Amino acid sequence: MGKNPKLINELDTHNLEILEEEEQLKIFGIDTSDLSRRYKINNKDFDVFYQFLITVHALFAGLTIDIHYLIHYDETPLLPQLLSDLVVGDKQIIGGIFSNYQGVYQSLANERSALIPELFLDLAHSLSHLSDQSWAREQLNSSVRYWLSLRGVTKDSNTFLDLLEATRSFLTLQDKDYLEKLKQFLARLGDTEGVRKVASLLSETVELQKKADDFYNGGIYHLENGNYERSIADFEQAQSYRHPDASRMLVEVRKQQDMAVLAKQLEELERQRLEQEKRQQEQQAAEQAKLQAQKQQEVKPAASSLVSLKSAVGMDYRKLQDLLAAGKWKEADEETNRVMLAIAKREFWGFLDVESIDHFPCEDLRTIDQLWVKYSNGRFGFSVQKRIYQGLGGTLLTYNKQIWEKFGDKVGWRLFWSWLGYKDITFDKAAPEGHLPVAPVEAPGGTRLVSGWGVVFVRGGRFRGLSSLTLISRRNF
Repeated sequence: MGKNPKLINELDTHNLEILEEEEQLKIFGIDTSDLSRRYKINNKDFDVFYQFLITVHALFAGLTIDIHYLIHYDETPLLPQLLSDLVVGDKQIIGGIFSNYQGVYQSLANERSALIPELFLDLAHSLSHLSDQSWAREQLNSSVRYWLSLRGVTKDSNTFLDLLEATRSFLTLQDKDYLEKLKQFLARLGDTEGVRKVASLLSETVELQKKADDFYNGGIYHLENGNYERSIADFEQAQSYRHPDASRMLVEVRKQQDMAVLAKQLEELERQRLEQEKRQQEQQAAEQAKLQAQKQQEVKPAASSLVSLKSAVGMDYRKLQDLLAAGKWKEADEETNRVMLAIAKREFWGFLDVESIDHFPCEDLRTIDQLWVKYSNGRFGFSVQKRIYQGLGGTLLTYNKQIWEKFGDKVGWRLFWSWLGYKDITFDKAAPEGHLPVAPVEAPGGTRLVSGWGVVFVRGGRFRGLSSLTLISRRNF
């Protein structure tokens, strides 16, 4: 084998002779597999063998641990980074180790395919320490090919630069870290052309980043201005450029859009409810006004018209009109009493008798009644009292005590079966219908009772004052 026996020891010489003999037999075509070989070994050989076993054990233990952490925790294998120190130039061992890694990577392809390109790149980086760079180049090619296959590209070319160029059409922002790592590795290998190519690809990712940011910022702007459709369109564009926050913002915008739609629907329902409520209120108000107008019309069709202050005897009714217009009901009642006594010339007696009622001017009686009806909106007046009296069954010139008491109850002149004193009269528009006008008369004993231009019964069955029964039953208004 070209070795000088003088330069090696006796054991090595013996072992070399056996090897040379075996090689000669092989040259002549003799099968040496069944031959016994009597090699001579010493302690040094055992030390080398022990070191070999330790190395192999460490390698496969490290391989097992790497595979465990890769499968369960997505941790990048560490053993490849140590191979150059553990194994020096033993291609068989190196090939066995990397064959195992490649098998594991292929088994992960279905579940964690996105990790495979970088895992192959890490293997290549670990092999770059070896003097033979073909191992590293092989893993590098596998990394880029797998990256392309993930994007549906199958490249037949074996030129690494062609593979790099093929990646240009499929770059996204998420590939920036991979390209940076690839660039560093090529620089370590001294591949200037490869570094230049990857730098060109990185410049394109910068442009992609700018476009993604522009669309993303546009989405934010439209979102802040409530333009959800435009915001969604911009975020979808940013998502197509793989902006890291675009997907999250799309979810947020659609959520806000749904809330805005719901709020608008609720607002529309509330508007419709308020409109319906307003229409109902207007309808109710119109119906009430119509009923009130009908009621006033029934009481006195001319109540809403201007009252002509006519008088057959020249009586001035302006004071009475002013008092009624001002809502001074007690003063108006007293003024009514004054003018009626003055017209009948009964001031001295302080009441009207039947004869003075029969001869009381119709024109003046109508003027007084119309003033009360007008300014009370049809609640007070002689004609109102007459309508109530007749509605209870009262008839002309016929006195019925029960009907008259019911009338007193109805218009609020009686309380608990007793006729009220003048001081207990309610001088307010809220008083019962027909409550006014009334007039005080003096009963025996000096008590001021209500005549109401009506009958006040005192002891002995006699009545004093102007008979309202006579007035409202015998006169027309």
